[in-house]
Amino acid sequence: MTASWNVELVAPLGGTITNLPGAKGLQLTASASEGSTFSFTINGFDPKAKLIHAMFTDIVVYREGRKMFRGRCVQATVSGDAANCSMSVSAVDYKALLKRRFVIVGGTNTGDLETISWNLIDAIQNRAAGCSLGITRGVNQTTGITVTNFQREQGAVISDLIDSLGQTNSAVNASGAFEWDIDPDLVFKVYQPTRGKRTPTFVADFGGSVLSYDEQFDPNGYGNTFFVQGAGAYLTTVRTDDARRPIPGGIFEEYYQDGSLATTAQVDNKAFWLATYNGQLELTKTYNVELSNAKWFGPETCWVGDFVKLDIQHGPLNIQTDQMRIKDIHIEVEDSGYEHIAAGVGYSVPSSYRDFNRMSNFMLTTRRDILKQRALWYRHRETQAWMEYRKDIKAEAKKVADLKHTAVVETRAAQKAKAQGNNKEARRHQRAADDARAASTIASKDHYKSNADLQQFKDILKQQKAGEEGPSSRF
Repeated sequence: MTASWNVELVAPLGGTITNLPGAKGLQLTASASEGSTFSFTINGFDPKAKLIHAMFTDIVVYREGRKMFRGRCVQATVSGDAANCSMSVSAVDYKALLKRRFVIVGGTNTGDLETISWNLIDAIQNRAAGCSLGITRGVNQTTGITVTNFQREQGAVISDLIDSLGQTNSAVNASGAFEWDIDPDLVFKVYQPTRGKRTPTFVADFGGSVLSYDEQFDPNGYGNTFFVQGAGAYLTTVRTDDARRPIPGGIFEEYYQDGSLATTAQVDNKAFWLATYNGQLELTKTYNVELSNAKWFGPETCWVGDFVKLDIQHGPLNIQTDQMRIKDIHIEVEDSGYEHIAAGVGYSVPSSYRDFNRMSNFMLTTRRDILKQRALWYRHRETQAWMEYRKDIKAEAKKVADLKHTAVVETRAAQKAKAQGNNKEARRHQRAADDARAASTIASKDHYKSNADLQQFKDILKQQKAGEEGPSSRF
């Protein structure tokens, strides 16, 4: 589907300067934890290009009349040759602007976490004439968590201090107290414990709402032994696995320091949480998924912070979970209004020990099921019939995926040709897309039947090998 996007140029603390209908190549990136960004290009010969000034003008973006972004223009660079001139514009939101505001007078704060956070923002806005950013405070945002003598050091970055408050350790919220944002209306918002929908309403399934995916793993995010340093002499060491069995692959150590951990119990709690969470490879992986334009209708469908149901059963992946969360969304808009949507999803950092235990039990069950399935395959890999069956099913799956991809590519080509006024080429591409879509439906039915037959085969093998121990016995 296509959507109407509008870009406006706005004066900071003032009204609209002009709209920018000539803005092309719109790209919006929204993040659950970092600031959002927006970029576009505009013809350098457009008279309105002269009104865009880096650092001095704001960009406001609407999608179907809904305000999606407001931020400060930080780049407005021009390139050209004898025949052309183009301006590239990028902007960052007001949360990112707080990275350029600092504490001038150090000291301590005591009170609710939200109150301290707002006082930090309020102080820099009221410091002197010209310091106000126009940020206002959200209503009814008390976290119920109080800290005493929170240190604000001279020269500290305001956004970093609020981040540290949001990650405050407590007996209830081991991984943090809240998330925060400056929304497009310039309102300071606090979300406790996290922003977004806690109950998944969107299913991100490969072959359905997901067109393609890319699994990501950062080895720097994995650790199974943590040294945690608190205030003073409080230091502890915690391993992911207990001492009764060796750690597969050996030890990967991490060091973590937090001066707000003032007791042995707080240090031990933090170390346990870090080691247990970061020591599970499944929890440290993320997935970049391309969402179908026909399944995503806007932020009401899913947005950053929302929990989603991820279903990718493809190749070696067998993922079916409702414990993953959208960490960022990137939208590219063609001149026709056609949108390309990509989301980064990953397991949510648990907000409490209760949530963590629920997630740990879920992950343990998932790992056990996967290992049992692999055990069946390992025990019977010499069976020629099994291997041929697997080979055929993989070929069928690839055929289905290829046909669906062809349908998507041809549909995009048809839309692009239609936008260029080439109706004949558009019809040709649309026919090819319809043919590929019909063929993929037939191939999917065949693949479904083959999978059902394979499951029956696996059930027979399981009955024959009932009682045998496989790789999952360590659990």
